[in-house]
Amino acid sequence: MTEVAALIGAVAFLIWAGWVRDAIRRWWRRSWRAFKHRAARAPIDFPVWLWRQVIMFTVPGWLSAGDFYQTVEWRTVAAKNKRDYGSQCVVCKVSNAELPSGTALHSHHVKKRLTHPWLALSHKNLAPVCPTDHRLVESGKIKLRWDGKRWGVA
Repeated sequence: MTEVAALIGAVAFLIWAGWVRDAIRRWWRRSWRAFKHRAARAPIDFPVWLWRQVIMFTVPGWLSAGDFYQTVEWRTVAAKNKRDYGSQCVVCKVSNAELPSGTALHSHHVKKRLTHPWLALSHKNLAPVCPTDHRLVESGKIKLRWDGKRWGVA
């Protein structure tokens, strides 16, 4: 009886493995086709394209939000970013000291961490905003622009 169950399990695994292999092949063909068409319009470095494909195929952003925002690297970059902007919101210029107790400035990822994980710890991708303005920036009601040195309201 155990031999039959083992045989059924092996067949099921092979069917599943074949399905996964075929799914990966289909994904690779679609991605490569899209890359060739994009390359004809606007050249992109192949290693960059391949890296983006790997990122998209794996769990986006590698770490869940809770894990990422607890890392020492994130806390260091976020603190440096707030310090460089004088602990002020880039939208309304309210300082950390003027915010109600229990709230603090947020470091907003201008390019989203899940779609651009290689910029997650980039100082130039972060803008300090107060919680109220963070909701407005996230919803798209307020646009941020880069003036060459810092982020500001568009």
